[in-house]
Formats: sequence, C-alpha cells, structure tokens
Amino acid sequence: MSAFLCTDEHFKQLAAWFCNDDRSSLEFYARRFGYQYSGILQPDGLASFLATLLLRENERSLSACYGDDPTDRELTVTLGEVDRMAGCDLAAIAKAIDCYEYQACESEGYDQTDAAAVCAYMRKEIGRRLPGYESAEWGQPCEFQEPARNIISLSSMIG
Repeated sequence: MSAFLCTDEHFKQLAAWFCNDDRSSLEFYARRFGYQYSGILQPDGLASFLATLLLRENERSLSACYGDDPTDRELTVTLGEVDRMAGCDLAAIAKAIDCYEYQACESEGYDQTDAAAVCAYMRKEIGRRLPGYESAEWGQPCEFQEPARNIISLSSMIG
C-alpha cells in the first residue's frame, strides 16, 4: 500500500467539523484527548489541537512505511473555519475520514490511537446527523408486512 501526507486543509477541516458540536460533548472530548485549557473551552483551540493530532498520526504512518521524519509543526484552526464546517456534506466528511485513515493507519497500534478515536466519533456523529435519523424508530430498523422470499443459493443446491 502507498500512503501520502494529507494536506493541512484536510486535517483542519476534519478537526473543525469534529468541533462543530455542542459544548458538553466538546468538553468531554477535550478531556478524553488531553487538551488542556483554562476557563471556557474554545472550539477553535480544540480544533487546532486535534488537527495537529491528526497530522502527527499521518506522519507516524509515513514514518512506519517509508522512514520519513515527522515534523514538529502545529496547525491552527480559526473559529470561522469551525463555523463553516457546519454545512459540509456528510458524505464528503465520511469520504475524507476514509481517505485520512487510509493514509494514517500504517503505524503499529493505530486502532488504539486518539486519531482513530476521533475518526470513530466523527463516523458515529455522521450517523446521528443523517436525514431521518431523529424520526426513525428506536430498536429494529424495519417492520415488514410480508415474509422474506425463499431464495436458493448456489452453494445450497450443490450441497
């Protein structure tokens, strides 16, 4: 597999979308990921922290694949960048997460990293924001009026 370093804008947009949420969940995730702040949590501060976290994990993946040296740069996300991500298409965010994880997953133990947890949270949040989610029934997804068709598989015919 080949991997590349995502653009700074890619990291920033994912982090900004992550931080475009209600304050209580942001404070929970700030504590979860070790973001230190004094006073009131600012979404742009947390987004900057998370964008840098995503960058570092992508660099760690490239180091595992190619021996590339990681940088020590920090990314900055503005409050305006956080705000504009509110209207971003959910499918575009899901695809951007997939792209990021494809580039960042090569290092050992990626699934246990904070970057993987950020991506998992975003996927869960995408599901909650899908049209019709709020009005859907809690529990089994569908009520069927007819029994399922009897479909015969090729393997059952052979056996």
